[in-house]
Amino acid sequence: GEPWPARFAGYEVEIKMGLEPRIVPHVTSAAALYRWTALAAAGPFREDLMNASLDSEMNARLLRLGWRLRYAPGAIAWHRYKPTFGAYLRRVYAYARYRTATGGRCLYPADRWVAARLGWLAFLPVAAFLSSSAWGWGAILLGGAVLHVPVVLRSGRFYKDYAVALAAPFAGVVRDTVSLAGLLAGWIAPPDGKIGH
Repeated sequence: GEPWPARFAGYEVEIKMGLEPRIVPHVTSAAALYRWTALAAAGPFREDLMNASLDSEMNARLLRLGWRLRYAPGAIAWHRYKPTFGAYLRRVYAYARYRTATGGRCLYPADRWVAARLGWLAFLPVAAFLSSSAWGWGAILLGGAVLHVPVVLRSGRFYKDYAVALAAPFAGVVRDTVSLAGLLAGWIAPPDGKIGH
């Protein structure tokens, strides 16, 4: 019963994490259980960091201390995603901007796929310069949309959510563009911890 942007975000998280239980380099603290002894050994979360960098920095400390992070796909965590596409995009921008504080580590198995999509978008200005026709622009954007096929297939086949399956390629291109802008902003002016959550 959630709006399509919330369903889109939720499906993407499940696709990013995968279906197999395993030891991972990162777990999202909003859906995690930590041993008290591990947190006591690692110390508090850094308050100057926000969004994805907050828990990824903590997880990196835990790993350095010899703790392991286990992903358990059978464990269920209910999480409310942003209900509007605009709110979702603002969240994506903030995550990307603060992601630069993690040193560019891959946090999820699908991060390399995300990097390929962002690389495609970074290539767009060059491609646009080389192709001044509407057909060229269309081909470039279609290529970006094709990179979102995993979300389309899983949304349609597994979840039977055809509205998200149809929106995913276009919403994904817009989301990736906002994410790339956030990363660039984070590299140009590193986050100082003062931006709102």
